Amino acid sequence: MKRKKIVLLIFTAFLGVGLLAACSQQNHNKKEEVALTAEEKKELRKQEEALALFLVNNFEDVNKIEFKTISKGGFGKPRFIDFLINDKVDVSTDLSDKYDIEDYGLVYHNNSEMLKRKSIPTTFENLSETQLKVTYYEEK
Repeated sequence: MKRKKIVLLIFTAFLGVGLLAACSQQNHNKKEEVALTAEEKKELRKQEEALALFLVNNFEDVNKIEFKTISKGGFGKPRFIDFLINDKVDVSTDLSDKYDIEDYGLVYHNNSEMLKRKSIPTTFENLSETQLKVTYYEEK
């Protein structure tokens, strides 16, 4: 009888620890400051510029983008970036996305309206060709 109680207690402890560990992994709504190396900052800027160019070329009325937060990513997890379009459309995406109009991933937050695709995309190759105002993550 005493042995059954010990086994039950150990099982309950393992279950509790497992539950706590699983819950701690679900911090996708928690925003953290991410420290970046100089190399990571350069790579992040390239990714932000590619994303901004993709958005301005393929979606209507994209006039302003503010990159707000990035996630840490980590082992087996992509690095995500949260950004605001025209001060009202709250979106996030995987920074390793290839930004192919036929296969891309934008996640809309806070009941944001969805961006409307252009019927004929523009072909800007540089952000300097556009009227887009961009606030990069490292400039905040």
